[in-house]
Amino acid sequence: MSGHNHPHHHLPDDFEGVYASGVQWSGNPNDALVREVSGLNPATAVDVGCGEGADAVWLAANGWTVTAVDPSDTAIGRMRALAAEHDLTVEAISGEASALSGRTFDLVCCSYVPFTDASAISQLEELVAPGGTLLLVHHDFEPTESKGILGPRDAAELLTRLTVMELKQSQRHVTSGAGAHHTDDVVLVAEAPR
Repeated sequence: MSGHNHPHHHLPDDFEGVYASGVQWSGNPNDALVREVSGLNPATAVDVGCGEGADAVWLAANGWTVTAVDPSDTAIGRMRALAAEHDLTVEAISGEASALSGRTFDLVCCSYVPFTDASAISQLEELVAPGGTLLLVHHDFEPTESKGILGPRDAAELLTRLTVMELKQSQRHVTSGAGAHHTDDVVLVAEAPR
């Protein structure tokens, strides 16, 4: 299960085309999500850029009330099928994070989404409920490889309301899926004031 939302090392112009070409990810939840969220009390969560839904389904299986959003109808369809396969309920939204405007969540997680605009980080921050947590995970790109993607380090500098609790490099162990060749991630955990 995986919430990865972009193909190998480049930015797609068409997420639908990426997912229409076939299954993209390992089918396992992201290691960083499992590690960072396991100690939290389940409440409401949103998986922004849910991809094929592995993270969203893992959250639901662990007691969270989950909303999942992705710009690809195909990815959302796969996420719905995965949730149904596990007899779990996940609210599915085909679209961008802006579709969630006005809503807040106790956990906002976002893994491997290729944000290139600072306003996307602001949108994520606005989704975090008072006392809630933002978990942002991305590959640890060299500056020359980032292709303008705003990663967790960039996000940490852009946050205005949340407090950075952790910003760290993390090893990942993935043997299948389009992102298997990436072994180092950067993980940002930030919390909103109560």
